Amino acid sequence: YIVNNDDVHKLEVIGKGHFGEVVRAEYRGEYVAVKILHPSTTDRNTEDRKNFIKEALLLQQYKHKNIVKFLGIAAIRDPLMIIMELIEQGSLDKYLRNNDLRLSQLIQMCYDIAKGMEYLEQCNIIHRDLAARNCLVDRKGRIKVADFGLSRCLQSDEEYF
Repeated sequence: YIVNNDDVHKLEVIGKGHFGEVVRAEYRGEYVAVKILHPSTTDRNTEDRKNFIKEALLLQQYKHKNIVKFLGIAAIRDPLMIIMELIEQGSLDKYLRNNDLRLSQLIQMCYDIAKGMEYLEQCNIIHRDLAARNCLVDRKGRIKVADFGLSRCLQSDEEYF
């Protein structure tokens, strides 16, 4: 899962956040989404840097059709990058604003989110930032839960309220 930074060819910015930015890129002949840690976090001990690596370690464990697929991490040198599948239609919040959907489609989207969250619960993971902006819509209208920056792994005997 370790990726060489030079194998990732950035194309365009598709999102920005506290951590840095998400870009559309090319990796091994495929279009991918790449989350890039902000350049100001070059100090190896910053909390943002630790959380970024923790997110990658969590994401690599997930194998479910309603969770965004992890492809690798570029961590050999700065900037740190998490490489994920590119979800064509973007975030659910923007998709809902720009598309007129039937009730059956909306119910299916809710079901997809619930299945993704059920999977995370079975893995003892709490997402802690589930929102339409963190759910992505693929070209078939399926939803994938994304952005695990605030996620937390529970111990088997721990409860979270």
